[in-house]
Amino acid sequence: MAFSYRCTVALLVLLAFSPFKRAPISITAADDSLLSVFEKWISDNGRVYGSTTEKLRRFQVFKDNYLIIQSIKNQPGLTYTVDLNAFADLTNEEFLQRYATHRTYSSSETSTDFKYGSVTSIPSSIDWRTLGAVTPIKDQGSCGSCWAFSAVATIEGINQIRTGHLISLSEQELVDCVWLCKDVSCLVFTFHMHQFYLLCLHVLSDEMELQNNPKDSVPRIYRKILFTAFKMRVDRLLHESTYNTNAIRNVRPCAFYSPTCVTTNFGCNGGWPDRSFKWVVQNGGITTEDDYPYISGTTNTSGTCASKTKNHAASITGYEHVPANSESALAKVTAYQPVSILINANSSAFMFYSGGIFTGPCGTILNHAVAVVGYSNSDGNNYWIVKNSWGTSWGESGYIRMQKDIADPRGLCGLAMYNFYPKI
Repeated sequence: MAFSYRCTVALLVLLAFSPFKRAPISITAADDSLLSVFEKWISDNGRVYGSTTEKLRRFQVFKDNYLIIQSIKNQPGLTYTVDLNAFADLTNEEFLQRYATHRTYSSSETSTDFKYGSVTSIPSSIDWRTLGAVTPIKDQGSCGSCWAFSAVATIEGINQIRTGHLISLSEQELVDCVWLCKDVSCLVFTFHMHQFYLLCLHVLSDEMELQNNPKDSVPRIYRKILFTAFKMRVDRLLHESTYNTNAIRNVRPCAFYSPTCVTTNFGCNGGWPDRSFKWVVQNGGITTEDDYPYISGTTNTSGTCASKTKNHAASITGYEHVPANSESALAKVTAYQPVSILINANSSAFMFYSGGIFTGPCGTILNHAVAVVGYSNSDGNNYWIVKNSWGTSWGESGYIRMQKDIADPRGLCGLAMYNFYPKI
């Protein structure tokens, strides 16, 4: 039940002057009117806080964000707008933790093939939404699964372009199933969390000790015994002809990681769209959203993979990387199909974007996956049409227009650095 406006004011005053307070809360004349804005925002967004203390803390965050938004609005010459949205009671760190990815993308995995390399002429603008190749905006919720939504949007797009049928596909299938690395040559081994967590820590700590200070490390024979026992258990699991879903209910990738293992993601803790493509190829396809609905946005975790019980609604034959640091190459692909792209979503301006052509500021540390579904121009300003997965209340009904053809070859927010598209 939401606290009343008068109650909130009274509690702020009491806490401000209480001799038992741990940290003073700044009470100013401006807070009184801002509290009414906060109460309306709570009502509009259906927020319920567990305690008065939590509500007051969230008000302080809301106040900080409100002031940031006002400072952005006061900047001259902006081609975009910002406003309060569903993220207004989150710090920037909390926002990124919940809605971006927990993984930093790198460009270590690339391909030399480029299907559209010989293309010399493309339309001046294209919008795959108006051409029927884009499903409605979806919402990943408080789960770092943007990678799945980005991948699915592009598979939905190319499937519609090739078949004429637009089918909403399942992000949940990817979140649940792109966990298991079945290639035993990889150093990512699956394991029962409750049985192998400590074992993994032992092996990893010994490995680190051997690398940093071999003479003082745990004896090598002890490390080899641990690792051999671990590997034997994992190999048996990986080579079972039929996976027992109950037995591997808590299977997760161990901390051993190698870039050669390209089929492993981390559910709500982040992932890579290209690994989703590889998994879909290996799986023979992906099912519909209706058949495998998305729930991780509320549970905040991945579930048990049920892919083997589902029918494939769409399939791909592979995927390719867009040549890095080339907006012209990205445009060539976008002229033929939607593209999965990686961007930097760190800035408050991006967090509170509400419309117009976004021009930054933003960095190039890639931590969010989205889908380019077109490009165009407005009053001489070129822009990309980008589909996000934060619901329709963010941006332009879930989309953002991002400045196109900037001087930096990496593109705005790094959008030209590391991108992929599926093939049929």
